[in-house]
Amino acid sequence: MDINEYQRLSLRTLNKDLTIDEQISNMIMGISGESGEVADHIKKAFYQGHQLDRKHILEEIGDLMFYVVNLATLFDISMENVLEYNVEKLQKRYKNGFTSEESITSAYIKKANPDVLINIVDATNLSRSLFFTTQLLEL
Repeated sequence: MDINEYQRLSLRTLNKDLTIDEQISNMIMGISGESGEVADHIKKAFYQGHQLDRKHILEEIGDLMFYVVNLATLFDISMENVLEYNVEKLQKRYKNGFTSEESITSAYIKKANPDVLINIVDATNLSRSLFFTTQLLEL
């Protein structure tokens, strides 16, 4: 099954007796609740000695997807577009893949909001350095 088919089929169980605002609120609360259930199950397995039940996680992620997909639907956004946009955004943000160094530096610069930045470029790794320079320009 592809994501667009799932999005279409999940409409069958959307509560159409609610107003649009109520449906949106229901989806947001559902996302919060179901992601909490996934986190709670993993927390119990990692820190409290419970068995990790992959089938339970599968079920909860499925429930979470119902709410995510229908929230997108309520805003007339296809999940295919959501996924494509997210991949493009991440490829732009982390051209060479994720690094903690770039993530921390970027977050610090955004928070500190300096008047001036000095960017020292490493010629031995020019491709990465120039990419980071373009990221700095976008901040």
